Amino acid sequence: MVEVPVGPGLLGRVVDPLGRPLDSDEPVPAEMHLPIERPAPSIIDRDLVAQPVATGILPIDAFVRHRARPARVDHRRPGDGKTSIAIDTIVNQKHSDMICVYVAIGQRATAVQRVIDAVRRHGAPERCVFVVAPAAASPGLQWIAR
Repeated sequence: MVEVPVGPGLLGRVVDPLGRPLDSDEPVPAEMHLPIERPAPSIIDRDLVAQPVATGILPIDAFVRHRARPARVDHRRPGDGKTSIAIDTIVNQKHSDMICVYVAIGQRATAVQRVIDAVRRHGAPERCVFVVAPAAASPGLQWIAR
């Protein structure tokens, strides 16, 4: 069974889907390793969502509050600004205690680097994990990132 590192040592790092560092030669300090395939926590064991995530984009935040459920950003339709919404949402968490995970699958390295640079400039990268499976990565690695 394939296992990946987990824990606070991943915060602020750029890693591949197996937790191997892509941002430096320094290994990721991990509290433990968990299998990539495991059952999801039961509904009872999950925390309650008392407040939706604020994206910082007024129309989206108003829609989510009005509907009382999160809006799903579908990754199958290109060209509708999903990356911009994701970046704005991550940057908007700058003053919260939320941990953000950005997963880039099959994207060009330059596009991924722009996202990482934007979060480092405007957000709180120390509370983000960037998981990157570029277009040049094997299909298996891209599948694990999903």
